[in-house]
Amino acid sequence: MSTTIKQVAERIGVSVSTASHILCGRAERYRPETRENVLRAAAELKYRPNASAQTVKSGRFQTVALVL
Repeated sequence: MSTTIKQVAERIGVSVSTASHILCGRAERYRPETRENVLRAAAELKYRPNASAQTVKSGRFQTVALVL
């Protein structure tokens, strides 16, 4: 089973939204120590973003439909 953002957040004691912001590249408003801790925990837990969730969020499915 893959690692979730919730597991990364719990590992270091931050909120899920904090971990999400840092992992998604919107980390400028967080302390450098917090950013380092989240990124370190994500690396240790081998966190990988969920490709399906990113696709739904972006609205770009990278598929072609053929209708006959």
